[in-house]
Amino acid sequence: MLYGYPDTGTSYTTVVINGNVNIYGNGGFTQSPEFNTSSGNNISVASYGNIVVKQILQIVQNNSTNRKDVVEIKYEIKNTGTSPATIGTRIMLDTMLGDNDHAPFRIPDIGAVTTQTEFTGNNIPQYWQAFDSLTDPKVVAQGSFLRSSANKPDKVQFTNWSNVFNTAWNCPVNTGSANGDSAVTVTWNEKALAAGETRTYTTHYGLSELVQDVRPPLAISLYGDSTIYVENGQYSPNPINITAYLQNIGNGNATNAYARIECSGNLTLSEGQPNRFDLGTVAPGEVIQSSWSVIIGHVLQETSATITVIVGADGLEEKSLSKQIITPVIPIETDIASIKITVGTVKMRYKDTYELRTIIYPRETTDTVVFASSDEKVVTVDDKGVLTSVGRGFATITATTSDGTRSDTCEVEVFYAWWQWLIAILLFGWIWY
Repeated sequence: MLYGYPDTGTSYTTVVINGNVNIYGNGGFTQSPEFNTSSGNNISVASYGNIVVKQILQIVQNNSTNRKDVVEIKYEIKNTGTSPATIGTRIMLDTMLGDNDHAPFRIPDIGAVTTQTEFTGNNIPQYWQAFDSLTDPKVVAQGSFLRSSANKPDKVQFTNWSNVFNTAWNCPVNTGSANGDSAVTVTWNEKALAAGETRTYTTHYGLSELVQDVRPPLAISLYGDSTIYVENGQYSPNPINITAYLQNIGNGNATNAYARIECSGNLTLSEGQPNRFDLGTVAPGEVIQSSWSVIIGHVLQETSATITVIVGADGLEEKSLSKQIITPVIPIETDIASIKITVGTVKMRYKDTYELRTIIYPRETTDTVVFASSDEKVVTVDDKGVLTSVGRGFATITATTSDGTRSDTCEVEVFYAWWQWLIAILLFGWIWY
């Protein structure tokens, strides 16, 4: 998936410090690359004066395949000095799929990219794909730019490898020129890093997979994330892109071709997004790409919803493909506004149990309730509010929020049943009671 394995050197990372361009690792390491068997990552460290750069490479869970088959490429850059510094970073990947060093990039909403292309700011796509064959792919590669909302890149380029290899920073693209030997760059512009501050730069590159129906004459391949991530209390990314590739593998034109999408459950199309694209005439061998922006709605329990894409053309039977997308629950970080024990008094026989019930608001809170007894020689209480009577008398049970700001109480009386009195008198005599 990268050129040169097992040799290295055609892909590298640039770190710009106060205007000085450095190639990570060219000046040696303060910690040489080392694989950690317990954490499963490869870590190295290089220092440039007061700037310490840590590279962390790790195979992580892939939200496309639900397997650990994507590499997280991460750089943690720390300013250990007493003055601010300006830091810029560029990660350059010399892509290669098997023996194919010229496979076109596939970009949502754009299509096949075979010429030098640059995206900046909000125009940066969520991901890109490349494959050696649409109808019989041996390798499907994918890079993700926006898997995390933290420290998004400022610029990405799909371009010629020789150009970016020989220009380590601020390499221009010659728009419209063929990529040829292709590469991808991910750039974060120079930005102040305060004394003592650490900033993280991350991108992902690995495998992907397509849901496919390649029966002629219209072959269809469908891609969308299989699992949605939660980051800082939000789904990320949201919305997501769903992409369908339509290829005419028949002998004649497919006229008035179309592709439409159907969403279920908590999945809805973004506002203003058409559910159907009219594709016109698709010639034999031609590939047409359609992408939709789909919003992930909040769920109260883990939910599996379905995306279905239907394609067709004049005189051809419709064909559909479906994909399941799993959405987790977002924990709601909410403090308890009020708490109430449902009973004011409890009367219990000796050596009995009773479960207290509490009403808290809001019910979706992540705060917890702590129970306590004023006299554990009379009654004890566990962390679930279950009372156990251990001796005659009276005690107060208090239910308090973990932050101590809200509480409620109930009174407990423990008594002997008549038969317990009888046993006690027979065993110990009346004088003890």
